[in-house]
Amino acid sequence: MGKGNAKYAGLIALAYAIVFFGGIFLHYFLSGSLYTLKYSLSLPKVWLVLATSLAIGWGLINSYCWAWWLGLVGVLFQLYGASQNAWQLSSNQSGLPAGIIIILVLLYSFLFLLLTPAVRKECLKNAST
Repeated sequence: MGKGNAKYAGLIALAYAIVFFGGIFLHYFLSGSLYTLKYSLSLPKVWLVLATSLAIGWGLINSYCWAWWLGLVGVLFQLYGASQNAWQLSSNQSGLPAGIIIILVLLYSFLFLLLTPAVRKECLKNAST
């Protein structure tokens, strides 16, 4: 993997923010439930995840060391939560919803890119300068 993989990881973080936040509005457009939209947008966790993923994406595109560490902690936290949801949904249904699959693919690809030596070296190189 070549130079610039931190930018790809940053783009995946930005894509995650769009999918995560856009999923709230997609659910509203499909169900028409204004209460669910209002409830989802009133949760501090939603805004925290959105702001954090946008900050991580911007930081990784610019190869900041703090973004690498924050991205690592954030992706592990989100993978834990998404895996729990996937486990519960798979035991109750015959399969996983497409939204959960998309989220898991984004999170695992982000983690894979984040842990490559090229991304780590790129971010840590900028921390020492």
